[in-house]
Amino acid sequence: MATSRQFFIGASIAAAALIAAPAGTAAAQPGSVSRAHSFPEAPPPRTAERLEDAQRLMMEGRFRDARYVYRALANEQLAASEYPSEALRGLANVEFALNDTRATAEALDELADAASRFGDPETRVRSLFQAALLYQGLKYHDRVSDHIGEIRTLLKSPAIADSTRNDITARIPVR
Repeated sequence: MATSRQFFIGASIAAAALIAAPAGTAAAQPGSVSRAHSFPEAPPPRTAERLEDAQRLMMEGRFRDARYVYRALANEQLAASEYPSEALRGLANVEFALNDTRATAEALDELADAASRFGDPETRVRSLFQAALLYQGLKYHDRVSDHIGEIRTLLKSPAIADSTRNDITARIPVR
C-alpha cells in the first residue's frame, strides 16, 4: 500500500522521467495492447526546425527563450489542429528547469488535454500522473484527487499498455 509520503517521493522520480522519456517512445511490452496512432511520427519540417531551436536554447541554458519558442509553437499547432505533444512536453521540461512546479504541472495538464483531443490515451494518463505528483508537492489536494480519479478510470482502458498500467498502479495511493 502506497502512502502519501511514498506518493510525494515519487514526484522526484516522475520529474526525472519527464525530461528523459517522451511519451509514445516506450516499446511494446508482452501482453500490452498495440495501438496505431493517427498523428504523424515526425513533425513537419518547419515544426521540427523550431523544436530543434528550442532544444538548442535549452542546452545553452536559455530557458526563458526556449519557453517562448515552445509556447508559441504549441499555440500555433493547436490553432492549426495539429497535435503539439513535443512542444508541450518541451514546455513542461523548460518550466521544470526553471523550478516552476506549478507551471510544469499546468503544462502537463495542457499536454493531457491535447492528448485527449488527439486520441493518445497513453500520453494522457502519463501526463495526468506526472501533474498529480507535482500538485501533491504543491499541496493542491483537490487537483490531485481529480487527477487520481481520472487516472484510475483511464487505467481500465485496453488502450493503456500493461507496463504503463503496472507502473502507475504501483505508485498511486490505495483508497
